[in-house]
Amino acid sequence: MRSSRTLPAALILSMAAVLTACTGGGDDAPETATETSAAPTDEQQTSAPPTEDETETEEPSEEATETVGDATGAPTEEATEADDDPDDDGVDDDGDGVVGGGPAADLTPSALAAVETALGEVEGNAYYVDDREDGFWEVDVATTDGAMRVTVGPDGTTVDGTPSQTPDALPDPGRQALAEAQLTLAEAVVEAVRAARGQLESAALVERDGGWTWQVVVDTPDQEDVELLVDPVTGEVTGEG
Repeated sequence: MRSSRTLPAALILSMAAVLTACTGGGDDAPETATETSAAPTDEQQTSAPPTEDETETEEPSEEATETVGDATGAPTEEATEADDDPDDDGVDDDGDGVVGGGPAADLTPSALAAVETALGEVEGNAYYVDDREDGFWEVDVATTDGAMRVTVGPDGTTVDGTPSQTPDALPDPGRQALAEAQLTLAEAVVEAVRAARGQLESAALVERDGGWTWQVVVDTPDQEDVELLVDPVTGEVTGEG
């Protein structure tokens, strides 16, 4: 009977030892895991604040500020300069066929505009342009059945009155030469004005030495009037008349 009482006691002691070993090993593990995960590492602490390089790159450089300033629409020094010659020496400094300075500076572009306006009014080929004493332009245009004169305002953009028959119609050889010309009246004006480095007075298709050529009269600083002949086919300025 004594042995049956001690057996359960032995079992109880054995189970208690096993339970003690299991619970003792598990109490330390969670505590270590908690301490490890809670504390931030040295690498996490140093990466949080921004570096000195990152702080400097956020500020725009002086060069970038100047570029953005131009892009916002503020005119640059180059953009504010006039397209035409800035001086009044009567010389075509920029080579565009228009001389700057003085009241006569607007003569050539106004004449070219007058030719364009006349051709918009009357269909054909312009062969004569000259300004009257009142500043109005007279442009003669050869049409399919004759020739018309168009009077244009001083600025070259407005037709004055109604086109009428011109008293200076071209003869048949002149009409043929005009039809075969590779250079228009306006183009001849530009070539002559550029060559003479002056300002337009008048231009017309005329007969010279058995042929037809553009005659352009240019006012230059050195001489009051210079007459140039421009080949209607090649565009070459052939000389003075």
